[in-house]
Amino acid sequence: MLELTTLGGLSAAVDGVPLVGAAAQRSRLALLTLLSRAGPKGISRDKVLACFWPERDERHARSALKQRIYALRTDFGQDAILGTSTLSVDPGFVRSDLLAFDSAIGRRDYAAAVAVYSGPFLDGVYLKGSAEFERWADQERVRLSLAWSDAVERLAAECERRRERRDAVVWWRVLATSEPLNGRLACSLARALAESGDVAAALGHVKEHAAALRAELGISPGSEIVALAAALRDGSWRPAGHAGRAAGTEVLGEREGWKIDEATIGAAAGYAAVA
Repeated sequence: MLELTTLGGLSAAVDGVPLVGAAAQRSRLALLTLLSRAGPKGISRDKVLACFWPERDERHARSALKQRIYALRTDFGQDAILGTSTLSVDPGFVRSDLLAFDSAIGRRDYAAAVAVYSGPFLDGVYLKGSAEFERWADQERVRLSLAWSDAVERLAAECERRRERRDAVVWWRVLATSEPLNGRLACSLARALAESGDVAAALGHVKEHAAALRAELGISPGSEIVALAAALRDGSWRPAGHAGRAAGTEVLGEREGWKIDEATIGAAAGYAAVA
């Protein structure tokens, strides 16, 4: 079983042993990533050629693809890459964190999805002369990042619904750390801190957010977080239920079958710390 890691970088291992040498070349792993993302339906050979060798003539592009497929089949077996005009990977051969993330999101297991997400898709990966692949990777990176943010926010909202204040703070901090200039997330974290009983930390985060905005953008915080800070300072602020997603937005919890545990929270907090 080949384990393909695409979130936070690009690497692979076979039965837990990291690949090294030619088998670990990014060009080969990039092709595996593209094919595994396509799933059982696969992707046409012509699209693969356009993705990796857009500037080469057809003869040389086909030769380059043939060599790459030959190398993968030599390294991992003849059945590793399936098809001729349409290419795919044997689903029993590759296990990908990308597919695991998408699967968790699809079944609304947001805790599992966050646990899998260890960083941006193909972070730091660049293939010279493969502009189409870079564009595809950028689109995937944005899609996955948005899905991750939504998953974390759903976890935060669910913790607030359960009145699990400390865990809600952890989730909002994960989001606020990933987007330090986002006023809505900064306000949500400050509110969660206040609701957990730590008004001083809430005001401290407002101050940090304001300093980041001035340093990076030369602007002041938005009216919502300013009003929250003023209410916290003068003592007029009172908890108002929970401050998660907008009213009318579905909040998913135990009935959907996912569980929030300490390991998942710890992993997410660790990712945010280095994001």
